Amino acid sequence: MSSNSSLWSDAIYRLTRNKAAMIGGGILVALITCALLAPWIAPYSYSYQDLDLGASPPSAEHLLGTDILGRDLLSRILYGARVSLLVGFVATGVALVIGVSWGIIAGFFGGRVDSIMMRIVDILYGLQKRYGQNDRRKRGNISCFRSQSRFTIVKTIQNCIFTGTPLFICIYRCSV
Repeated sequence: MSSNSSLWSDAIYRLTRNKAAMIGGGILVALITCALLAPWIAPYSYSYQDLDLGASPPSAEHLLGTDILGRDLLSRILYGARVSLLVGFVATGVALVIGVSWGIIAGFFGGRVDSIMMRIVDILYGLQKRYGQNDRRKRGNISCFRSQSRFTIVKTIQNCIFTGTPLFICIYRCSV
């Protein structure tokens, strides 16, 4: 790279030279594309079931087979990817907005304001493990595969925000 190139062009140049990053990016783009196009590319509805099939192995009709209720696994994976991506993007976006705002305020004002705000972040770091354990006990360790209720998805997003926000706060506080 030339000495007068920007940081962005240098970063893009290095990224395109990294084979593992390009393969991972391609897989991520393919996953997002399949999730967005699930209603059109999924062979069956995610809720369609044929109890006569039961748990059948992969075949020409069901590429990944069916579960014990006769639901097509490929269709359920495609539709499930939509929920997973939604949870990941929403939780990260909210944690980023809160963390950047909190970190910038703490770093900009400094002194007593910074000290108080960062003690609150220290408390959040201390509560993360305890909060996660209590939440799992309350829910009985329900997985998203057994219960796709809105409550479970909202709690998952809340947990991701709760655990991700302090990290963003510390990163952006140090950057100001």
